[in-house]
Amino acid sequence: MSAKLKAAVVGCGGISNWHFSRVKDYEDVEYVGFYDIKKERAEKMADAAKQGKAFDCYISMLDESKPDILYVCVPPDQHGMIELEAIKRGIHMMIQKPIATDVAVAEKICDLATQHEIIISVGHQDRYLDLVDPMREFLKDRHIGLINGAWVGGIPMVYWWVRRSTSGGQVVEQNIHLYDMLRYLIGEPVTVYTAGGKGMVKPHTLPIIGYDVEDYTATTVTFRNGSVANIFTGCYMEEGGGMQNGLTFYAKDATIDYHLRDKVIFTDKNGTKEVKTEIEQGIALDRVFIDAVKSGRPEDIQKIRSPYFDAIKSLKFTVATNTSLDTGKAVYVNL
Repeated sequence: MSAKLKAAVVGCGGISNWHFSRVKDYEDVEYVGFYDIKKERAEKMADAAKQGKAFDCYISMLDESKPDILYVCVPPDQHGMIELEAIKRGIHMMIQKPIATDVAVAEKICDLATQHEIIISVGHQDRYLDLVDPMREFLKDRHIGLINGAWVGGIPMVYWWVRRSTSGGQVVEQNIHLYDMLRYLIGEPVTVYTAGGKGMVKPHTLPIIGYDVEDYTATTVTFRNGSVANIFTGCYMEEGGGMQNGLTFYAKDATIDYHLRDKVIFTDKNGTKEVKTEIEQGIALDRVFIDAVKSGRPEDIQKIRSPYFDAIKSLKFTVATNTSLDTGKAVYVNL
């Protein structure tokens, strides 16, 4: 592979710009193509990159620009054909979460990527926080009984987020970060039971139409190691309200209080220690992926903390909460 990786982008919205803000300055990456359903966004990104060009069709972009890597940053329901077309052309991918709204779509992508030896990193960015390794070290010799978690805030004002058919709902689209973090820190879930409600958000007052997701949910999760978690998810909060978002783990002799993407507070018999995050997690997310593709060595590929086959498990975990919500029953998480 050449010294510079050729990169292309499908989806030039907010999360894509989050990646672009760093990768555009990498000396070992060259942008060759940009595609978005709103071509002006692709053109804006191409202008900022001062290289590559905006395309009207992502397939034409893949065939003409021949990228080594593709950033797939599209609404959840748009995953599927984009990835399959990239795999056919031998293109490695950074795919933003959630990787689909339909597990069967993700499994098809995973099977084909495995056959073609395609490297895929998924944007479960919080696994790369500099808080994570200290948390795992603190947790490794402790049995955790109870866990509290929350991701409660407002509504991102984009059309696809407010509809379960296009976003998967708030747990699948947004709070998947905490569900994924629980898997990474605690282990695999066994069952979920989710209850939720509506009525606090008034859809007719929103500047976008189609709102049909729950205003709030609470999920009880059992884990293989015996831990039990309660996870709150909500989008009804307005200015003046709020909740501490993150996770709190309760061991017999210690507590870990993780404040979402900010800090973690460790408390045990020796006292309290606070650790603040110092490095923005996206830096490691992108750098690890690019280095893995450049070298192709197994030891570098294994540094990807959220490979596609593992991200499917987090998708299944969150989709199970929707099944529980719809049926009113506890659901076994088949991982």
